Amino acid sequence: MNIQLFLIVLLTSTTFQLCGQDTIYYDIKQNVVENSSEATYYKLLEEKEFADSDRTLEKIYLTSGQIISFRSYIDYKNNMLHGKSKEWYPNGELKLVAFYNNNSLDGTFKYYWENGQLKYEEEYDNGILISGEKYDNEGKGDEHEEAYLIMPEFPGGDDALIFYLKRNIKYPKKSYKQGVEGRVVLTFLVNKDGSISDLKVAESVNEEIDTEALRVVSEMPKFIPGRQNGENIEVQFAIPINFQRSEFFEEEE
Repeated sequence: MNIQLFLIVLLTSTTFQLCGQDTIYYDIKQNVVENSSEATYYKLLEEKEFADSDRTLEKIYLTSGQIISFRSYIDYKNNMLHGKSKEWYPNGELKLVAFYNNNSLDGTFKYYWENGQLKYEEEYDNGILISGEKYDNEGKGDEHEEAYLIMPEFPGGDDALIFYLKRNIKYPKKSYKQGVEGRVVLTFLVNKDGSISDLKVAESVNEEIDTEALRVVSEMPKFIPGRQNGENIEVQFAIPINFQRSEFFEEEE
């Protein structure tokens, strides 16, 4: 059973077929709406060629025209960041600047107070925090060990999650006999206490296989919650699971 893991950042999780530049409108609850009169935000998506790769550039604005974020993706469908990302406060002050290498923080990360003072300055090497400094809103700094942003984690890490899924998923017998194979993608919210909610099928194989994937994921133990700026946060999570008959025994039910 081939299992992959990836995360989806809220407000950037919708997948679109890009052609030139697309504009997508959102209401205050981050639901897609048809036109700007119903929107609170709008998103511009553009494909660009760079020396090292083709990328999708995403810019999110308030309907007032104030930019909220800029992100560069090497794989937009799977939410793989690569290159510079920036965010702004609604008042126009810069909020953060980050650099990603294949979806891992790499290099200097800076996060600012709303008054423009630097709040965090961290150095990363391929996703690993090397050093960090935290400042109060008057510019006084101290070293710190916890990164600004920590993603949720299954107890024991990704290897433990993969082991859990391999041990517990059983190939539905009817689909097995009919030779049905494919990938199910499930999305869910990891809550502040590590529990999961809003479990959904984002990509389907068939009802029987989808139901089995939902069953096993719904029974998972609590995650270690994500943290941002020292506080637990909610994070949208996605798990693609490939159902391949060659990796299961026929007698499994």
